[in-house]
Amino acid sequence: MEKQEHTDKRGYNTQEHWEKSGERSWKDYIWLFNNLKKHYLSKEPIGKILDIGCGHANFLDCCKENGSPAGNLFGIEGEPESLEICKKKGYSIASIDLETDKLPYPDNTFSVVICSQLIEHISKKAGTDLISEIYRVLKKDGLLLIYSPSYYNKTGQTMPFHIYCWKPYELRDLMRKTGYRNIVTKVSALQWYDLKVYNDSWHQRKYKQKPNLLELFLKYGVYALYKLTKSQRLLSQTAFAAYK
Repeated sequence: MEKQEHTDKRGYNTQEHWEKSGERSWKDYIWLFNNLKKHYLSKEPIGKILDIGCGHANFLDCCKENGSPAGNLFGIEGEPESLEICKKKGYSIASIDLETDKLPYPDNTFSVVICSQLIEHISKKAGTDLISEIYRVLKKDGLLLIYSPSYYNKTGQTMPFHIYCWKPYELRDLMRKTGYRNIVTKVSALQWYDLKVYNDSWHQRKYKQKPNLLELFLKYGVYALYKLTKSQRLLSQTAFAAYK
């Protein structure tokens, strides 16, 4: 039976965000590693892990710090500077064009694939193809974790480097059609500033600030409204754990 959960986690894995918000470390990805451990249900030990859109490989660093051998850690990254940093760390990193290229791995290679804040950076067709390619390279009972801003998140929609933001259950339905099973859906209700057109300097400041009482009231008010109505239009972020 499929489940739905609520989460407030959000992150951006782009070089542009790193340059403006400060470099991240592996410790900033412990929440993602913990989600990996929570949702990995295969009887087989965790083997190879692939992070698509791995940035500076901080999540791979987190996996390594928590016991994953470096030889089991793989990434895909297109930004040249980030790609160079990843290679210097010694990981196996591929640079491909996700709009046109298939994943450069054999079938049934990975225990876990991470796709965090990435799929909105490519077209809908490329995203559809990527979901299929991830299914191909996952092992039986392998885990896909995917995080992305909702179509109804105006900030996410208007970020200049976002191409296609998926409607919350549009992506879930695509995964079902592809063959993924036991999909766990996680949702995050809109924050009030998710209703604003993206402004780089304003939003960078906002992400760093702690919410005041009014903002907390609006945050939980919107979440309560979502719980009452279940309206997709009130969702800021969506995330999924799915299995092959």
